[in-house]
Amino acid sequence: RKFDSTEEKKPEDLIVGEGAEEVIRALRYFVSGGLHVAITGAQGSGKTTLLKAMVRYISPKYNLRIEETVFELWMRKEFPYRNILTFRETESVDATEGLDAFRKTDGNCLMMGEVGSIQAAALMIELSQVSEQQLFTHHAMTTEKLLGYFKNALLRTGTYSDERMAREQVAEAFDIHVLCEKDLSGKRFIKEITEIVSEGGGHGRILFRYRDGKYVKEGNPTKEVMERMATRL
Repeated sequence: RKFDSTEEKKPEDLIVGEGAEEVIRALRYFVSGGLHVAITGAQGSGKTTLLKAMVRYISPKYNLRIEETVFELWMRKEFPYRNILTFRETESVDATEGLDAFRKTDGNCLMMGEVGSIQAAALMIELSQVSEQQLFTHHAMTTEKLLGYFKNALLRTGTYSDERMAREQVAEAFDIHVLCEKDLSGKRFIKEITEIVSEGGGHGRILFRYRDGKYVKEGNPTKEVMERMATRL
């Protein structure tokens, strides 16, 4: 499955067209600045490939801890000199056990190839309070649906019983949402890049949008996000 994803690709190879340079520069600062980034989209839209390409921007002092349902990122192969531990869930050891084990292995950056269960989603929100950085993929097609899925995960697992508190916790756990898309011709592109603002229970501010065949800047990150990135950089 996804054997082509083992080929090393850089963001410059994946994000092309008018305005692409500014999008790539923004992603580089978001990741190197230690922000929590969610990459979503339909199956085959390029989420895993983009996630892998952005690893080169993660701070070199961060140890990487990766959870996958099947091995497809192959980080040890592409980045042999980094401290990387990859866990694949099995029938007898699920994602929550693997993610829990990462707490004990001195990991700074947690990556998840696909958040596919409410248990794993709830644990990722919990770990966001102690992880310095998180990057993961998911199938949500909008920012609102992304926030809603993780909110419902907290409620259904009993982590939270109050819906307002659950939504606020999710909003504080995410910083940037990158939505990938593939059109009918097979072309893959980033449809939107959104900053998730925690105030008011969480909402999205679109920073970049793909429109009429080019990337258009819609706004700047908030002062809070800029200051956090500057501190870590």
